[in-house]
Amino acid sequence: HVGKEELKASVVSKWDAPRCITGLMRVLEDKEGPEASAALRLIFQQLGEVDPDEGLSALEQLPVGQLREAAVGALFNGISRNNETRLFQVLQSLPTEDDQKRALAIIASRLPGKSVASLLQIKATIPEGQSEYSGIINNAIGVSLSEQEVSFDDIEDFNLPESDKLLVEKGWLSSQMSRNINKLISDINSGVIPRDFIDENTASIALHYAIEKPKSAVSWVQGLPDSSQRYRAIELTVDRWLSSNSEEAGMWVSALPEGKDREHATIGLIEFLVRSRDIDLAKDWADSLDSPQAKARVDLLFENYER
Repeated sequence: HVGKEELKASVVSKWDAPRCITGLMRVLEDKEGPEASAALRLIFQQLGEVDPDEGLSALEQLPVGQLREAAVGALFNGISRNNETRLFQVLQSLPTEDDQKRALAIIASRLPGKSVASLLQIKATIPEGQSEYSGIINNAIGVSLSEQEVSFDDIEDFNLPESDKLLVEKGWLSSQMSRNINKLISDINSGVIPRDFIDENTASIALHYAIEKPKSAVSWVQGLPDSSQRYRAIELTVDRWLSSNSEEAGMWVSALPEGKDREHATIGLIEFLVRSRDIDLAKDWADSLDSPQAKARVDLLFENYER
């Protein structure tokens, strides 16, 4: 029988690969009972930490079944702890599709919470064309960005390829908008975040701000430089403001002087009215628009509503 005292985590954690293999042989001689299953997990986790290649070889000795599933899970738990940049390489070396599916599930559960820098190192090891693997890494990066204190300057320090940099920047922005939109706005106003990045994402930021403080969001957007993103942000924030206080927002739109801001605020108001099925009032506001481009946009809104 497997020795209870010898096959403890505190003991197995000190073994090298040859000692793990010797221990594994003892376990396989006595496959029955929970003690053998627990010992097998300890050994394969240790192999994942000290020698994943030996772990792969040892895995081949196990028949298909619960013990093998447990071994695959333990092996990849170990790899994720001490050989994380080999995760996907070892995954692709697994002999069966079932083994790979089990390993992929373990990887997906273990990666969230690791540092963004570590995740990017792991991502660099993914073979080309493996979109499923990349998706798992991207999801983990998003989780890590939402849980860890990562600044915009930290992203610059990662020295990423442009495609990865854009991905991380978008993930960072999403996490900041969800965690503390007020701090994000404060950082933007103080110049902590590059203006060109803000200009590219103004509409999305404004919409998140408007969910908490619609009136403040409208005022913030008005203070930004002119751009297509800024005008779309006016539409979105006015729409949101109308949802929370239609009388106040409507009066604000009515008081705006003629010009681009009023035009786009009116479009936001019309979008709200169409969604609220108040078509007659929406058409009254549409009559106040002068720009052919603005008229074409609201005409399309009415057409889509009537379909």
